[in-house]
Amino acid sequence: MRYNLIIECEDSYESEKLAAFLANQKENSNLIKSTKSRDNELIVTLVDKSSHSVVLKNGASVSNLTRIINRIIDGKGKLFVIRTEGSLLHVEYVLD
Repeated sequence: MRYNLIIECEDSYESEKLAAFLANQKENSNLIKSTKSRDNELIVTLVDKSSHSVVLKNGASVSNLTRIINRIIDGKGKLFVIRTEGSLLHVEYVLD
């Protein structure tokens, strides 16, 4: 079953940045970890060991997205569609 998630980022720059990280994950398995830093900040770590911050609108979005990303990184799901609409990020995914 496919799920849809809409994440509200702080602004369009943050949603585009997050979409780029997730699109790379969809193609290359580029992400190795995502963690919640502060209430509305998500930290993603890439295979080159670089870490990047993405600011979302609220902590609930960070928690939900961190859980989903980590399951996908662990091979327990797959991303299908990622698109931005201003500060909104639309993600379509499947979890095992």
